[in-house]
Amino acid sequence: MNQKKMLQTIFSETKQSFVLSLPLMASNLVRSASGFVGTLMVAHLGKTTLDGMALGSSVFFTLVVFFFGILNSVSVLVSQHYGAENHEGVRKAVSQGFVLAILVSVPMYFIIFISPFVFRFTHESPEIIHWATVYLRTISIAILPFSFLIVMNQFLVGMSKTRVVLLINLVQVPFEILFTYVFVYGRFGIPKFGVAGVGYAFAIVFTLAAICNGVYINKSRYRSFNIFANFGKISSDYLIELIKIGWPIGCLSVIEVALFATVTFFMGELGSDPLAAYQILSQYIGPSIMIIFALSQVATIRVGQAVGRNDRAAVKRAAYVNMLLGAIFMIAVWSVFIGFSKQWIGLDVNVADSKNNELVRYAIFFFIFGGVSQFIDCFRFITIGALRGLKDTKKPMRISLIAFWLIAFPCA
Repeated sequence: MNQKKMLQTIFSETKQSFVLSLPLMASNLVRSASGFVGTLMVAHLGKTTLDGMALGSSVFFTLVVFFFGILNSVSVLVSQHYGAENHEGVRKAVSQGFVLAILVSVPMYFIIFISPFVFRFTHESPEIIHWATVYLRTISIAILPFSFLIVMNQFLVGMSKTRVVLLINLVQVPFEILFTYVFVYGRFGIPKFGVAGVGYAFAIVFTLAAICNGVYINKSRYRSFNIFANFGKISSDYLIELIKIGWPIGCLSVIEVALFATVTFFMGELGSDPLAAYQILSQYIGPSIMIIFALSQVATIRVGQAVGRNDRAAVKRAAYVNMLLGAIFMIAVWSVFIGFSKQWIGLDVNVADSKNNELVRYAIFFFIFGGVSQFIDCFRFITIGALRGLKDTKKPMRISLIAFWLIAFPCA
């Protein structure tokens, strides 16, 4: 391949990855708005109710991260079969994704059922435990439709239809916010359910969204994949492959989330200023992580499709291009965050008040350190995404376990 053609190929890969990543970034940001607004609504019900929701959501979030992380394996198989133009393989991957969604929902329901007994050992007040239980019991209604939504989302992502995913979220999330408002506060003739309204709202919206998405896929140009044929019928080879690819993804997600939760806990031991500064930084790490996560997904898609085409050169190209895009995005984002760190910090605290000098000093340091760590972490995350496209998920899990818990945590 001559130099001109090579540059054209790299430019084409960069353009395609960039175009795929933008809707995913926007979609992640849109999705985060729903939970944020829901928390604000519950906050108006009182501190005890909010604390109960926080306790319940910590359990639910952990379950979602692990069990629904397993469902990310669907996009891996879909991308490879789609790249190989194997429509039957795509159909079976998605069909078994629905079976897997049902299977992972069972332990989630069980853990939520026994959670009130576990909460007794947390030394929280009975009121907080009550509201945590109410929240979990109602939000659990949304588990199955939510899991089906994830499978359909993974189907579309695996075929590079990220714009469709964004459009779905742009329609769905406003309804989540509206229904949460109606059920939490009691509006338009609906009784006031309080924190339970969050669960009812999500259950209704996720169920309607799952039905609408299913109808859309079955009536659109994607109907040729016939993903709902033989719904619920088990194909053991595809199901086992999804589980083999998926469980390390779920474990990796828990490894990362658990480390940050533990760091936050120990940060509190250092005093209120470091903890507050860390919480300020956490607000801005969120959008940064969403950018990295989107590029990691794109790396999985592009590498998986290249594997399906048996194009080894495209595999390397997709990985390197997405790393380059990640580096560019991180430099751009964190240049703004670090360069105007006092202004960002000033949105949360009065930086001119001498009482906050220590807090501001910690926050500025965390901004600089956070920017450097996010820049480095983008390469790790995108590499993990590329390896997923190759169906290699166990090695990244083991490496992350060692790096996070045997090296980083003891050092911290």
